[in-house]
Amino acid sequence: MKKSINYFFIALVAALGCVFTSCSDDETNLSRAVLASVDVLEFEVSPSGPQIITITSDADWVAEYPEWITVSPASGHAGQTEVEISVANNIRENLPDNPRRVNVLFKGRNLASNATVIVRQAGDKFRDPIDFTIESALEADDETIVKIPGLTVLTITGTGFVATDGNVNVYIKDIPFTVTEGQKVTIVGEKLTSDMKVPYIEGGKMTDEGTGSVTQKQPLDVTESLDKVKADNYQLVTLTGTYDAIMKCVGIRGMANSAYIYDYKDVDALEELGGHKLTITGYYAGTANPVVRIIPSEIIDHGYNETVYFFDDFEWMDPWTSLIGVHDWVEESDKVAAESKNLTNKNAEGKILIDELYDRGYNFVKATIDGKEDRPFETRIYVQKNYLKFSLTGIEAGLVLPSISGIPDGEQLQICFNWSPMRQGKPGAKDRAYDAVNLIVIVENNGSEVKIPVPPHTLKNGDKHEWMNAVIDLGDEKVDENTKITIRSADDKWPHDKVNRWFIDNVKVRQAL
Repeated sequence: MKKSINYFFIALVAALGCVFTSCSDDETNLSRAVLASVDVLEFEVSPSGPQIITITSDADWVAEYPEWITVSPASGHAGQTEVEISVANNIRENLPDNPRRVNVLFKGRNLASNATVIVRQAGDKFRDPIDFTIESALEADDETIVKIPGLTVLTITGTGFVATDGNVNVYIKDIPFTVTEGQKVTIVGEKLTSDMKVPYIEGGKMTDEGTGSVTQKQPLDVTESLDKVKADNYQLVTLTGTYDAIMKCVGIRGMANSAYIYDYKDVDALEELGGHKLTITGYYAGTANPVVRIIPSEIIDHGYNETVYFFDDFEWMDPWTSLIGVHDWVEESDKVAAESKNLTNKNAEGKILIDELYDRGYNFVKATIDGKEDRPFETRIYVQKNYLKFSLTGIEAGLVLPSISGIPDGEQLQICFNWSPMRQGKPGAKDRAYDAVNLIVIVENNGSEVKIPVPPHTLKNGDKHEWMNAVIDLGDEKVDENTKITIRSADDKWPHDKVNRWFIDNVKVRQAL
């Protein structure tokens, strides 16, 4: 460190040489340039000892500092000088005093010559708070220490709480203590401003004053005005929309802005609510388009929010599957061998299963490699416990959905279904593989086809057999009673000379979320 400072000092003197020789200032021995080896020094309430820095100058310098700091030596000459800086204990009446901060100056000839070292000493910043109302606290400068008495806790959040004085609400964040709803407290904290430019208090200390009661005001419904919401900070509001679990936002059809769920106390519970219709009641915490921040006090789940135009879970197959005794093979493939129950099976009334599928509007497509038997649909498609299995080696089949009517013009749609590849090997075998299946959805209108790939399955050898949930956006593709929607293997495996078997269940066509 000294070596590098020496080089810098030599360069400094050389660079300033011409200035020294032409200087017309009054004669002085003070330096034209003073440098300190550090910018900031930090000390504890009761420091363990001094800290050493290096002062470099081209002539004399003197230090300027308050009485609670000691600088030794307090002056110096040209070259490098090691300087010890120490501070007194920051104790008052046997307790830590307020934190303190000061600039120690190492002065040269003029202001531009000086070096400044900031000295900070820890303390209790909440020691001498001044009483504030909520309004005056939120209007104070940032980093002001405030004391707000007579607050009643309204709602517990993830890191703090929302409280009120009966008229105005305030958000207390990052608290190192525990409170309960309905508790009456005095809070000492630091006033800060959020990234939404909304003031809040970062809590430091609390005094328990028992319990309090306030009449909660009726929430302002902002469902239809989210894009231009007009509410006071931490005013109670409510809205209803669809939850996006990835963005942690509630979207409202027709609104450009979304409501961001902020500092919720039970955030893990939200992970399963993607696509659900939620009513959120909570506290308005600012807007930064396209986000409106809400601190929730209550979330009501109304279930999955979707407009469904077609759905089939194939549970209607039970009279056939119960009679022939098939298994839920995706669930039970660790325990039972694969089954080959095809669509020629009958129910108790003697009706063939494939005929029931035709009556319900389903159809099928097929492809066969050269040299393989061209089987009919009913013996290349199989049935499990109320879902379907397609294809066998080199003999492919696909599902054509029934005609769907009643979809409004211009409606954007999604096709959703559960699917899984066939698991190979016998129960109990190690590292059982899965067929390398790739599916597509084909939307055909007036002989024109649009092919949309289905995301590939993610199962690896030895993984537990599971369903995948496919959600396929159709974009601007029209779907009406004349549209043909097909789910089958991708073109490069249509047909295929290797195993390419798959299961499907819970097929749905819905309004895009």
